[in-house]
Amino acid sequence: MRNFTISFSLLLALCAPARAEETIGSASVIERTVEGLAGEKNMRLKVGDAVYFNELLTTGQASRGKFIFDDRATLQMGPLSQVRLDSFVYANAPAVAFTVTKGAFRFLSAPGNHKGYEVRTHNASVGVRGTAFAVRSLEKRTDAVLYEGVIEVCLPNGGQCRQLDKPCTFVSVSDAGFTQTRAVGARDWSFDDACRPKSAPKRRHGAL
Repeated sequence: MRNFTISFSLLLALCAPARAEETIGSASVIERTVEGLAGEKNMRLKVGDAVYFNELLTTGQASRGKFIFDDRATLQMGPLSQVRLDSFVYANAPAVAFTVTKGAFRFLSAPGNHKGYEVRTHNASVGVRGTAFAVRSLEKRTDAVLYEGVIEVCLPNGGQCRQLDKPCTFVSVSDAGFTQTRAVGARDWSFDDACRPKSAPKRRHGAL
């Protein structure tokens, strides 16, 4: 009987799914090298692959990834970035959390959704509700830029906060505190060109 019990337990273990984590979305765009670490398994991702609670997403040199979650929120990661999809807040809860270890990403919350979002870096947290924004985590500072809606950028452990409510403005946080809120310039934010002024079309010779 003991031998049968051991064999049956082993059979159950072999039949269990390799990745038992519940999915929260999938990859919609993958450029070059994007990897996901879920549990102890690290996988190179391709379009259509699922992402999981508490998964660590990493992009390589000159690589990008875009992910669409089950609530239709989207996450776009720039090159050399790392984001963890924090499960203890995300799983079936009224709030969503991401921890940005390094690099830059842009986030668009779910349309018509009043769920709260929180982004954490090594020296700041960004509270969000119904908006589009981006965060860049560098070694000694965190940058946050607003595209639409409102975000609140705070120091760790419930410290001082700064609110952004004007599109295409950003603030930086370092050990010295906050910079002044200012408009995004051509050299301030290289992750994307959403806030850069559009160049005027060239006029053809002889046109009015």
